[in-house]
Amino acid sequence: SDAWLLAVAFFYAANLDATGRAKLFKAINSHPTLFEIVTNRTRGGAAKPKFNVMGRPTTAPKSTGRPLTAEDLNLALRNRPAELFWPDDGLWYLVEIKSFNPKARQAKIEYASGEVEDLEMDDILRDKHMCLFDN
Repeated sequence: SDAWLLAVAFFYAANLDATGRAKLFKAINSHPTLFEIVTNRTRGGAAKPKFNVMGRPTTAPKSTGRPLTAEDLNLALRNRPAELFWPDDGLWYLVEIKSFNPKARQAKIEYASGEVEDLEMDDILRDKHMCLFDN
């Protein structure tokens, strides 16, 4: 944990002069803490998205892409940015389509938060719950 690492740093800092301790302090503060790395948070406290497409927000009340069509259900969907609608909260979520299986018509998507989900694309197409961004 961060506390253990700081304890070790302070133990060795006891043998340093003031300039050495200042350098050590700057070096420690130039790196993210273990907590920041594990929770994907920045020093400002807000979670930073894993990816973001052309400066788009990670959630929005309206889609800015074009609706998914049956013609889009092919291997070209891989690594494509899109928005996925969640009717429960009425928001469009920024996602990346990581893989697509044309035979099973299933896709693995990754949200901007890093969460991964498998989707039945026939259901998504029928309900019009996905919009694609043109490259």
